[in-house]
This record gives sequence, structure tokens and C-alpha cells, in this order.
Amino acid sequence: MGKEYLNSISQRHIQVICFCFWICLVVVMFFNRDIYNDFTHGSFGISEWLVNYQGGFVRRGICGELIYQLYQIHPFDVIMFIKGICSVSSILLLILLLYIFKREGWSIAILPLPCCLFYNFQMILARKDSLLLLFTFFVFYSFRRGILTKSIKFWLLSSLLASLAILMHEAFFFYSIPILYVWYLHYRCTKYKCKLLRSIFFSLFPFLPCIAVLIIVTINKGDYTISQNIWLSWKDAIASYPYGSRDVNTYLGHYGVAAQTGIDALT
Repeated sequence: MGKEYLNSISQRHIQVICFCFWICLVVVMFFNRDIYNDFTHGSFGISEWLVNYQGGFVRRGICGELIYQLYQIHPFDVIMFIKGICSVSSILLLILLLYIFKREGWSIAILPLPCCLFYNFQMILARKDSLLLLFTFFVFYSFRRGILTKSIKFWLLSSLLASLAILMHEAFFFYSIPILYVWYLHYRCTKYKCKLLRSIFFSLFPFLPCIAVLIIVTINKGDYTISQNIWLSWKDAIASYPYGSRDVNTYLGHYGVAAQTGIDALT
């Protein structure tokens, strides 16, 4: 009887059950204060978001610079703002995954697997992964659309999005651009019947802006002085919205000679 019952359950019912299970996991992780809320300005994920250009141009600084400029317009809790970005980007990535799975006819039963689950839980670690994966999708889409329709607007859009993603984190280049390059190389060889060596060379041209941005961020990796200036730029934000005694220790550790300023600001 048990076997007959299992056979009577449609594939759609199985997918609904798996989806509900996935949503329950997301809700539990989202409201788990011990995991999601135990942040300070010096936490691994949060501190990377705070890197900005106030000490000079440096890699991974574009997100922090945008947040910094918004803070100058009107002060707000920076950590809560970063949590919001991570949460929204994770939810949008989930929606995008559901759309892709439905379009391709894949079973959503595999969504709770680690390969999908891990990236959608990046919000609990305050990492940029979900946001970068969203950028990856739109870069792939706009680049492919631009090549197939011979639209320079879509190519410019893909180059702009890819450049912004590289400025967020240079790792984006290594897990996205090579894939696009191989696809474009195959497309040129198939459509135009070009010689392989010629295609290998000319297929690099659409990616020159991304390569240039990668070189720039690789050179400008920052130094101790830039790090000091970045932390000093967040002095008001940390003083206005401190996250406990651990923030004091973090603040002083990065301030060095300006330690007394940190003590005065946070006590």
C-alpha cells in the first residue's frame, strides 16, 4: 500500500514539498539571531563591504564607496543596510533560480542541495556572492543578446555590468569571463568558419574592457595607509551605531596610533 501511495504522488506534488522545505530552511536561517545577527563592523563579511575609495582607489572598494556616499547624504545603520542588501540579493537569486529551473524543465527538488542552498544562504555570512551571481546572469544574458543581435548597446551593457562586478570582487572575472570567452570562440568558429588561431585572438576583443579593469584592480591592492584611512572614514558611522564591546576592539586594532580617538568615539 505504501508503494502504491508513493506512486500516486505526482511529480508536481514532490516539487511543492521540496520547495516548501527549502523555504522553511531559509526562514529558519534568516531568523536565527546567533548566526545572522552576530556581526560587528570588523566581521569578516561586513568589513569587506566597508572597503571604499576614501584612502585612494583600491580593489573591492566600489560597494563601500557607494554605501559611504549614501551615508553622507543621510546617516543610517550601515550593518543593517548591508544585511538588507545580502538578504534581498539572496531572495532575488532564489527567484531567478526558480525561473531558470521552470524554463528549462528542471526539477526544483535539487534546489535544497548544497550547490544551490549554500549560495542562497550567503546572506547569513554577509558575503557578496548572491549579488555577484545576479550580476553574472545579467552579464551572460546581455553579452549573448548583444552578439546574437549584433547590438552594441547590449555589449556595452554587459561590459559595464562585468566591470562593476570586477570592481566589487575580482574573482568575478575568473568564474565568468572565461566561460563567455569559450562560448564566443565557439560561436565565431561555427558561424564564420574562421581558423581556430585567428578566432582565439579576435575573440578576446569584446573582453578587453574587463581585462583592463582586472589589471587595474590587481595593481591597486591597497596598503596599510589606505586601510587606516578607510577605517577613519567610517568613524562617525561606527560611533553612531556601535555593535558592542567587540566593535571597540576592532576599531582600535585598525586605528593603531589613533587608538584614543576610537576609545573616545565608542565609549
